[in-house]
Amino acid sequence: MAEFSSFFEALYNNFLLRDLFAKIVPGSIVLSAIVYRSDLGEELAALTGPIGGPAVLLLAGMSWVAGYAVQNIGEKLRVIQHHPKRYDDGDARYAARIAFSRVATPSERQQVERYAIIKEAAGNSAMAILMSLAVVPPRVLVSSEFTIDRALILQGGLLALIAVALVRANRSHARKQYRYIDSVVKREIES
Repeated sequence: MAEFSSFFEALYNNFLLRDLFAKIVPGSIVLSAIVYRSDLGEELAALTGPIGGPAVLLLAGMSWVAGYAVQNIGEKLRVIQHHPKRYDDGDARYAARIAFSRVATPSERQQVERYAIIKEAAGNSAMAILMSLAVVPPRVLVSSEFTIDRALILQGGLLALIAVALVRANRSHARKQYRYIDSVVKREIES
């Protein structure tokens, strides 16, 4: 059990969970939407050959890079939020983070990282879904000779609903993260 716990602690501390859930997964959603019903998927499969270690690493790397692009687009469109509005001033935000890092216990740091992972994963996944909704339905319509299928409308609506819920989760966890940071710093000041 201790080995299992230290494994997950290493995942948190080395940002592997953030890379996987906040960059690779959203990036793969967008890349899948781009290759959906196109010749790119067949060309990529021919290029990588059978799915093996090198192909998995190549796809994960491409997804990781695409995840950063998804995040940047989400930030520019203000879909993704990293902190509450009261911390828009970078100096105040960094002062709070520095004060927190000076007084926080390892478990408190881990909790803040957990909020950060959820916040980024939710925001980037929402943006990836929204970007995919801009790509996949037109391809489906063209390939079906512009016949609108009710199932397509239902699926698109459900994905849009999921994206909205993820945007709300992103913002909620941004607030929770900084509320937690503030409470730890305040506790230290009062003691």
